[in-house]
Amino acid sequence: ELDEKVSTSRQNNVVTGFNSAQMDYFQDNNNVATFFLQGELTYKSSKQQLVVSYEELLLDPECTVSQIMKLADSKFNAVGNPYSRQEVVSGMKGLSGSVTIGDYKLLQDNKNVNSSRSDEWRQISLPKGLMLSLPAANLARSLGYLVEATGDLPPQMKWVWRCDIKSSKKLMVVFPDISGTLSSVRSLAIRVARMLQIPCLGFEFDTFVAVSSLDELCRLWTGSLATWINSNCVNLPDIFFAGYSYGSRLAYSFANFFEQTEWCHLVASLKVISVDGPPHGPMPSTPESIGETMGHFVKDQNQRKMQTENIFSLSRLTQNFFQGTAPIKCPILHFASLDSFPGYWSQILPVREIRPILSRGNEHACVLVWAAPKDKSARFYYNDFADTLNPLGHWFAAIWDLKYHRDIGRHMGGFSGTHGDFLEVPPNHSIMLRIHQHEPQSSFFSVSLPRGTVIKNKSTDGEPNTFDYQRFVVRQEPALAPVMWTSDMASRLLFSTLFSELSSVESPGEANLELINLFLPVPNKDLAYAYAPCNGTKLSKMAVRFPNLKQNTQRDIVRHPWSIFETHYDACGHFLRCLRHDIEEGEGYVEFDLQSLGSKILLLRIVPQSQSAFNILQQTSDDQVQVSWAKKAPHGDAAKSTKWCPIWTIQPVELCAKIKEQNSDAPSPNIEKHISSLRVQVLCALKNYWQEKSANGQDNGCVREWKHLGPKNLTVVLKEAHHFNVCNKISAEEMIEFLS
Repeated sequence: ELDEKVSTSRQNNVVTGFNSAQMDYFQDNNNVATFFLQGELTYKSSKQQLVVSYEELLLDPECTVSQIMKLADSKFNAVGNPYSRQEVVSGMKGLSGSVTIGDYKLLQDNKNVNSSRSDEWRQISLPKGLMLSLPAANLARSLGYLVEATGDLPPQMKWVWRCDIKSSKKLMVVFPDISGTLSSVRSLAIRVARMLQIPCLGFEFDTFVAVSSLDELCRLWTGSLATWINSNCVNLPDIFFAGYSYGSRLAYSFANFFEQTEWCHLVASLKVISVDGPPHGPMPSTPESIGETMGHFVKDQNQRKMQTENIFSLSRLTQNFFQGTAPIKCPILHFASLDSFPGYWSQILPVREIRPILSRGNEHACVLVWAAPKDKSARFYYNDFADTLNPLGHWFAAIWDLKYHRDIGRHMGGFSGTHGDFLEVPPNHSIMLRIHQHEPQSSFFSVSLPRGTVIKNKSTDGEPNTFDYQRFVVRQEPALAPVMWTSDMASRLLFSTLFSELSSVESPGEANLELINLFLPVPNKDLAYAYAPCNGTKLSKMAVRFPNLKQNTQRDIVRHPWSIFETHYDACGHFLRCLRHDIEEGEGYVEFDLQSLGSKILLLRIVPQSQSAFNILQQTSDDQVQVSWAKKAPHGDAAKSTKWCPIWTIQPVELCAKIKEQNSDAPSPNIEKHISSLRVQVLCALKNYWQEKSANGQDNGCVREWKHLGPKNLTVVLKEAHHFNVCNKISAEEMIEFLS
């Protein structure tokens, strides 16, 4: 309640201050205008009056002052650049601690008069809810300024760069990011509009707008823009739509509406600029983590509250938003950032499928990601995670090379880790943290994770600089299916090979180890995998047998010792569905149907929820979890299980380590046969191919979605930048070259 009162008081002060300033402006300038332009001096010769604007003085100080001196019939001695004349400022310099008399700006480290301030009025954006009164606006217009009063612009539309639309044949329109504002893209848009000397308008979102989808919002805004163009443009304009991040969806939709509807007759041509955003699809992160990350850039509490509300509203609007099948025809310029945003945790949603040849998705887990800076390593200790995550359930952290999309072999888990363990994160790498809660219900929970103990590579003493902790809300939801898919020959070959291999052996323990490593590239020590072919001719079920547990510690007292995530994939490696099964104490035998509709591969992730359950999964356990396949039996007969395998024997590990464990001079015939398999070698080569494509940006997720829509005039520019600084890395010249 106190925060609301303070917020209301601040807003009232802003409104009061604005109204007071507006009244002062009107009274002072109206008196001047009335006296000089309409009153006492109108009967005299025009040679006896001179109207000088602040902007004219900045653009050409010497000429303007010369005109004033001529009117006053006084001699004009040119000073030139006052900042370069020592005698101009020498008399203003007093003793230390004394008060400066005169214009203190002359003592600043300026090199010359800053003429760019002459255009500052063109980019002024009034705070939300404030607008000039009609008398004040008309007065400003009479003095040569292009300003808007209440009702001049449609709701949620505002000027980014003011320029006379009636004399211009071009118009730039920019769209907000997920915050609903233009703050991130405004500077770039202004640089382009200033250099081209064209008007630029923008849209900003308001949560009070009654729309139920992004498509509905686009239709509303497109109609407003079309009406404004029809009323204000003398010539058919060339329109440039520009969107950053979330705004890329809006830019594409606006171009589509202006191409496909009756509004096409209002424009001469269209071009689209997209900055690091997809043309459609839901947000890849939860609104909670987006709000937490973006909140670090906003200090004002009112602005932060409004931004958070916009993030939740816009995330909801785009959950099921996809463009139509007919691609837009106009030219498109897309800028894609290549780097991850360093130093902040975010929760990733599996809405965009990872290429199946590279990795399985994370539909079953709550996934948090943190990226290291490009030039610094970071160290995370076991206790940094354990204190906040152990009460929630199972967790596992792996260091991931995001550029090449591969695990580098550094792991830490809630059960496998100890208090002295730490993870060293190399520069330009990330932590992939997967959490499986004790309970399956959808829920929200708060976590506090370190942003990193960063060690500077060039530091001589190696002393770390400890960052603060990031506190944010994490959401647990049922397994989510991707809504944006990949499709490539390599992934189809991997899964067809996997299906053939698993169908040809008698038990999972006989499967090709190198192929299993391709299928499961992260050897997660804190859980166990089991797998089987589906809808084949031989097998009907897969069974898992659990031993009884001994509860030795407080962490062993849990309701469900194990949680099994049953995931099905089709022949192309696409995720189909995932079911969670919580195993009760004493529930020693579980079966899974291998004839599930549409499925070709079944993958079980067996997640321990206690220390004793974790110990049972290990090779050192005396009483192992066992896995078996059951063959199809003649009609009426019971299915017969094949060989039971200890679960540790079928886990993904490095092949050389597996061979070494066999304590033999030569690998077994099975391993030797499969190592030399041409198809497995081809799969390894294909995986390397896609990893290289990922590393050099040619398999960028946003770019992939733009290409899937099939535009014929798409130009892609890759930027060495991360998502939140990419607008600053784009030069106005790059955009102007495309727009010219």
